Amino acid sequence: MHTGTQIIDTLKHLLLKRLELEETGLTAEQISEDSLLLDESGLGLDSVEALDLLIGVEKSFSLKIPNIDKTFIETTCHSVRTLADYVAAASAAVEQAA
Repeated sequence: MHTGTQIIDTLKHLLLKRLELEETGLTAEQISEDSLLLDESGLGLDSVEALDLLIGVEKSFSLKIPNIDKTFIETTCHSVRTLADYVAAASAAVEQAA
């Protein structure tokens, strides 16, 4: 099982590398658990970037996210923390099912 710190670190890596945010000069240290993902006052991801991030989450954590729709993206991708909480809960559910 992944620790909270490992999940956060992986999410930061996905944001920087997969979404190429590091090319804008952003660093992992500038991204906190409370960083908003979709809001312009945060990272300002659009729906395509959020979907790409979720695909990276599926691959990185060996998860299958069912029903990725607008509501799911808006709630789960609200902040780094909400996405990390989802990953932790989904990973725990996968481990219990195994």
